[in-house]
Amino acid sequence: MRALRLPDHLRPRLARPTFGELFEGSEPFTTAKRVTAYLRECGRVIGVGDVICQTLEVVGEVPHVCIIDGRTRRRFSGYWVSEENFDKVVKVRNPRSHITEEAYEAIKEAVKAAGKGERTLILVDGEEDLLALPAFAEAPNGYCVVFGVPGKGVMVIEVSDEVRELAKEILAGFEEVVI
Repeated sequence: MRALRLPDHLRPRLARPTFGELFEGSEPFTTAKRVTAYLRECGRVIGVGDVICQTLEVVGEVPHVCIIDGRTRRRFSGYWVSEENFDKVVKVRNPRSHITEEAYEAIKEAVKAAGKGERTLILVDGEEDLLALPAFAEAPNGYCVVFGVPGKGVMVIEVSDEVRELAKEILAGFEEVVI
């Protein structure tokens, strides 16, 4: 399977988002409630991570695309979303520190489906942490990508030409591999 692997020299760059709105808070449900008003201004919402997807679902804001792996900080999360809230459920493989072609294509298709009002749940066998990058690269302007920032809160980044180009630039720095 073809994939992109995160090289060590890019890790510091990904550790500090340069765009977006950080909603600080340590309690997921309280923080998610504060995020929902902001998300209503977004064209569509893409959630990356178990905690953010479930908490948004619980507060009534099911993202158009949810990307989850059943883990939080590499441990079983205990968080899960209801598959019946989605039009399509897709399973992909994506090892830690990689973005597989399979995962990238699933995100690309889910973003297209979101444009038609459909909701897609992407279940990742492996790790979903880097999969916000393909979402930024493929989503139209005005879509928002939401993910948790451990120990800090929830980050919401609205896709723009600048965000999309930065994501593509970062992805171009990944190493192409076969796994």
